[in-house]
Amino acid sequence: MFYLMHATFFLFSFNLKIKREISTMKVILHPNVIRLYEVMASKTKIYIVLELVTGGELFDKIAIKGRLKEDEARKYFQ
Repeated sequence: MFYLMHATFFLFSFNLKIKREISTMKVILHPNVIRLYEVMASKTKIYIVLELVTGGELFDKIAIKGRLKEDEARKYFQ
């Protein structure tokens, strides 16, 4: 779960981007995309509950090991 401060969220352009991202994440069901479970708001924060994924980020793996071989990259992007 992570949260956004309300003041940041209500900046107009940021607000539109976050709403679009939330709408998209609600409808995407794919094993390689983190699932969005719930969005909640308090007076000062907006909470976004996401699927727990272990194993780190793909970016970190690439940063450490360098370029992925095609067959390995295919596993992530199919």
